[in-house]
Amino acid sequence: MRYLLFILFALSIQTTFAQESRHNVAPIDSVAAAIHRFDTRVARLREALEQNNVSNMVSNYAYLLGDIRSGIEYVETKSPQSQRLTSMRAILDKFGTFAFDPMKPAELRPYLPNFDDFSSLLKEELGSKK
Repeated sequence: MRYLLFILFALSIQTTFAQESRHNVAPIDSVAAAIHRFDTRVARLREALEQNNVSNMVSNYAYLLGDIRSGIEYVETKSPQSQRLTSMRAILDKFGTFAFDPMKPAELRPYLPNFDDFSSLLKEELGSKK
């Protein structure tokens, strides 16, 4: 019985400290996280191309296109008069005319710099808003 009370006391102290530590965590900057996530996906796509990993190629490519659309929508709402918005849309249009076939990964290689260009535009646009 002594041990049971000790365990219950220790658990109550642990939950109290756990709640306090959650409040001390700094909020994550969602813009910085989105940019980092985009860059990570580009790196993973390049890696999947090198390893000829079809599953990772397809998923990262799809996520990147979704990230580009989300990035454009975000910039449209935050600064609709942005000069970079036209370039961002042009990059998305380049992918709109490209049909990615994972069995022919070499066809994707010329489009990889477009992801880097978009990342740079996004960093410039969102970095200037801070």
